[in-house]
Amino acid sequence: MIAEGEWQVNFVLEENKNMVKLEPNLSLKSGNEEIYIDEVYLSALGVQLKIHTINETTQKIKGTLEEEIEVELIDKNGIISNMKNKSAMSVQDKEEKLQGFILSYNQYDQNKNRSFLEVEDISSIIINGHEVPIS
Repeated sequence: MIAEGEWQVNFVLEENKNMVKLEPNLSLKSGNEEIYIDEVYLSALGVQLKIHTINETTQKIKGTLEEEIEVELIDKNGIISNMKNKSAMSVQDKEEKLQGFILSYNQYDQNKNRSFLEVEDISSIIINGHEVPIS
């Protein structure tokens, strides 16, 4: 044993300058449901999509969307990489009466090990065929 007792650690995280927030104003269809992609976050860890629906069927379509929404990245050399969906988290905005969820996507190498993104090398994100440029 290295140390016994209670530990207390304090630290401050610096602003992440390698994170990009996009507001693509993009809507997609999932069955009869219209879904809206409000925000897209790109960082070294991957891509997150913040999505909402108008109807109260969010929980019913969440599993379907995890399979239906494809995310790809295009780097500055024009090379396209597929992202893999790894998690979905439900969210609810009671003030705006919106239901939705956040889908998270990560990148993996050929050995199925998670790899980190070089954000500055990404020129655009493709969501189900809709290209969202990073400016």
